[in-house]
Formats: sequence, C-alpha cells, structure tokens
Amino acid sequence: MPERSLTLDALRGIAILGTMASNLWIFAYWTWAYLPKADGEMPFDHSLDAWLFRLSEVFIGGKFLAMLAILFGVGIAIQRADAGERRSPWPRSYWPRCGWLLAVGVLHYLLVFSWDILMGYAVAAALVAPLIDARPATRRIVIRVLILLHLAWVAWAVLTFLLTSPQSYFALLKRWEALDVLAHSTYLWSIEARIVHAGHFRGEVIFGIPYFMLLMLTGVWLHRAGLLTPAADPGLRRTLIIWGLGLGLPLTLLSILPAGHQTSAAIYMISRYLAAPLMGVAYLVIGAALIQRSRSAPWLGLAAVGRAALSSYVLGNLVCAAVFFYWGLNFRDQFMPWQLALGWVALSLANILIASLWLRRFKAGPLESVWQRLRPRAA
Repeated sequence: MPERSLTLDALRGIAILGTMASNLWIFAYWTWAYLPKADGEMPFDHSLDAWLFRLSEVFIGGKFLAMLAILFGVGIAIQRADAGERRSPWPRSYWPRCGWLLAVGVLHYLLVFSWDILMGYAVAAALVAPLIDARPATRRIVIRVLILLHLAWVAWAVLTFLLTSPQSYFALLKRWEALDVLAHSTYLWSIEARIVHAGHFRGEVIFGIPYFMLLMLTGVWLHRAGLLTPAADPGLRRTLIIWGLGLGLPLTLLSILPAGHQTSAAIYMISRYLAAPLMGVAYLVIGAALIQRSRSAPWLGLAAVGRAALSSYVLGNLVCAAVFFYWGLNFRDQFMPWQLALGWVALSLANILIASLWLRRFKAGPLESVWQRLRPRAA
C-alpha cells in the first residue's frame, strides 16, 4: 500500500466538502437558481440571496468537482507506482477498482442521487489507466482528441441554448423540472424514474467522460511533476495560479452579469466546463502550499474526510436526500440560500467529526473497507 499524504488527503477532503456545497443547490431546489420561475422571473432576483448564489457559482460551481477529478488522477498515478513496486500487471490490476467504483456509482445513482458522478469517474479512470504507460506521442494525440471532443460538446451545448427558440427552451426547462420532480418523489417512484429516464440523468456524465479524462491526466502530470509536494518548484506553482485564476476567474465572472435566460444557461456551461478546471488547478496548488505550511487541526480534520472520500461523498448525499426529498423530510424549496450556506457548514462539520471518529477505530472508511476486503478476490 502506498504511504498516505496529509496534503493529498486534506485536498481531497476540501474537494469533497466543496462538491457537497455545489450539490446542495440541486438537492434544495426543484431547478437551479438560474432557471426561471413559472412567471418568467429569475429566482432570488435583486437580493442578497441572488448575490450569494452568484458568488457560489463563481467560486464553487464546478471548481471542486474539477479538483476531485484531478485528485483522482493523482491517485491513479500513485496506484501505478505502487503496482510497479509490487510487480502487478498494469492496468489489469487497477481495473477491478474501477469496477467496484462503477458498482457503487450505479447503486448511488439508483438509490440516492440522480446526478451521481462516480459512474463517470469509474469509466474515465479505466480509460486513463492504460494511457499512463503509453508513449508520449500517443498520449499527446489522445489528449488533443479529448480536448476537441470536450470543446465540441461545450460548443454544441452553448449554441443549443443560444439558438433554440424561447418557446422550445422553456418547454425543455419544463420537461427537466417534471423529470426532476418525478425522480425525487416517493422512493420507489424515484428509482423507477432514474431507470426509465437514465438517458436524461446520465447524459451529462456520458458526454463528460472526455472532460473527466483530461482532468485525471492533469492530475497524473501534477503528481509526476511534484507540484503538490513540499519540494515543488515555486515558480511553476506561481505560474499555474496566475494562469488558472487569470483565465478562469474572468470566464466564470460572466455568470454574475445580467443576461437573458438562454444566455445565462450558455454562460453556465462556459463557467462549469471551461473556467472550472483552470480554477480547480489553481485551488489545488494554493491549497497544497497552505497545508504544507502548517499541520494544524483543521487540516487533520479535512484529511480524515479525504481518507474516507468515497464514504463521505455518499454519506453527504444520503443525508441531503433524506432532508430535502419527498420520501424524506421534504424540505425542498423551503430554505433561502443563506440558510443553505449555514446548513452546508453544519453538514461539513458533521462529516469531519464522523470521519475523524470512525478513523480512530478503523483504518479506512466503510466503503473503502469493503473494497479492501474485496481486493484480494478481485486480484
């Protein structure tokens, strides 16, 4: 087993809790806050809540999800090095781990959360694993193809939002909201809806596989370049921060500008899938530098979440589903954004506490422990 790193565990914990903050909007409202109400007005217009949502979109939306995927790539690189030391066949020895993650993702999607990302991560990781040992020329070709596929998908989505007639656009929103209601109604109906309408709920993940692969390959590069270690080149770190925030922040700031409904949806795609990865890299480098300056208690708490990342991600979504969905406490559409922010703080502290207490007694999180028991059989 590779030795654990406080820096990587804490960064993974930050990414998990940041992703939870982004997911809370999906759990708490029938539609995202940039979508219009029935009368055509935008929710939270001209209020503190409107700005709270917009700022969360600027600094949180998609950024921590990108961080998580990049860190997944770091994990692949670490697993590859470990397989080399144990002389295990690669990527064959890694694919069972991807299969386990895919199985957890399928159950998580069906039983808990319509917008699960684990399935996409599992497929992307299985495809990235053999690329680690590919010739540099081959890897460069694959990366260029992935970039083109990703840009083509984003361009198609942006143009679709911009060029669709207003009547068709609003009809599409109504269909999305109807499926959303169906997927989060009674528990058995929600499972049936996720099966019957899997194309709707899984479409973003399927089209996002090239994006996930690019982020994971970025993580492999960051790890091999040592940019998340104390010995990292400060000049290169500074360059990544400047370019990441210098390009990413202006792009994502577009999301707070006044715009029509369709333009806002197009800007959302640009912010989430073009600006977010740039800012995600900058967040990682900044976070690594801060963590390595001090091994204080907050970093240790976040590291506990990172050590049980899969369990923490599933637990957070399960708690949110039980609080907001119809089959649970049914608090959906009952909270204002400022209340949601306080709820995220409470949920994060609870997650840190549970992970810390669990890891005092066990070596890994619950789901991670199941995989450790299954791994010898998979091998």
